[in-house]
Amino acid sequence: SAIWMYIAAIEIVFLLSEVCRMMRWSNTLVGLLILAWGNVLSDLISCIVLARQGFAEAAIASSLSSPPFNILVGLGLAFSVKTVHISPTKLDVKLAMKNGVIVSWAYLVFCLMVNLILVPICRFRISKKYALFLMVLY
Repeated sequence: SAIWMYIAAIEIVFLLSEVCRMMRWSNTLVGLLILAWGNVLSDLISCIVLARQGFAEAAIASSLSSPPFNILVGLGLAFSVKTVHISPTKLDVKLAMKNGVIVSWAYLVFCLMVNLILVPICRFRISKKYALFLMVLY
């Protein structure tokens, strides 16, 4: 089943990149809007199920630990595989720092700082208002 998921992911990314090209949209925009939402849906469903079963702490831990895990393991594995195929000693990565990428990084840092400040102020209790605020922020 992992192979089918891999093939489906490749086809979806190819399809979205072609739609991007035809509509003359930025790849960054599509990545931020469509691919990000598709990636988050499974995490959202699992967190809702955990919270409804009374494991709110596990849902919070999952929602906070999943993105760093995806970044570190996903990029780490991808760069490792690419390094083995290209050169076993080094891999030069050139990131195109376009406006969309810079804005998304700035927004990410802003959201993290807001949570780091507000969660202790709320005494580590997540109210419905705070949850609604986070959904609007997203």
